[in-house]
Amino acid sequence: MSGVLALILLVGLALWCAGSLYMYLTQTKKFFPANGIAFGMHPSLQTIHGTAQTLEQDGLGLRWYQIPAAGSTVGWIIVYHGNRDGAYERIEYAEHLVAAGMNVVLAEYPGYAGDSAAVGEWPILRHALAIYDAIAPQCKGLPLFLLGESLGTAPATFVASRRPCKGLVLSTPYTSMAAVAAHRYPLLPVGPLTRHRLQAELWAPHVSAPVLVLQGTKDRTIPFAMARTQAGHFSRLRNFVSIPGAGHGNIRSHAPGLYWDSIRDFLQGCLNA
Repeated sequence: MSGVLALILLVGLALWCAGSLYMYLTQTKKFFPANGIAFGMHPSLQTIHGTAQTLEQDGLGLRWYQIPAAGSTVGWIIVYHGNRDGAYERIEYAEHLVAAGMNVVLAEYPGYAGDSAAVGEWPILRHALAIYDAIAPQCKGLPLFLLGESLGTAPATFVASRRPCKGLVLSTPYTSMAAVAAHRYPLLPVGPLTRHRLQAELWAPHVSAPVLVLQGTKDRTIPFAMARTQAGHFSRLRNFVSIPGAGHGNIRSHAPGLYWDSIRDFLQGCLNA
């Protein structure tokens, strides 16, 4: 009997080690699928008068979509997208936010949308900061907001901790990529194995701008409790919006009125402050 138990334990240990090694070797692709429609001018972008912008700056090939406000411009907002697909797939943000008087910038990451550059934590953070530095001079005194979605909540928080902004909007934020991985793979030692840590919880206390957080109560990718914890790290949390029944991928569509109205109200409140 003891021999059978030893064999079971040995097999279990082998599977645990194999799973840990697989997670370590494949984490870059799992965290950053680097997919999305190829960057460039698309018909739906043209219909809202948007442009595909590129810029070589400090050795970085920056890419973003820029969409002008509908009517008079009251501010700018840079959107940092999630890990699935690219910036173009977030054109919905532009369609809603230009109506609020915002010039919208959909920032693209290296390695995504047909790009061959290496993707990872530091490349994304460097590009996120560099795109801010490219956009800020164009604002000409108008307030600049930042918005991060899922994966993008970390680079948005990183930039907001190092550059001034009028307000920070975070949709499904997390404390760190290691914490998300630990939630997804509870039986594996993901903490020490995570190379792309994206420790947004360390940057949040250095954000001086007001913050809006939106989170679905049924999110199985980034748990509701984790988003709550991350929200608590900001000294100027303006509002935490719970969206009942919303998961991770459907937070915008589950209760669109609540989602978009909350963002517009937050932006307007910051502008009026």
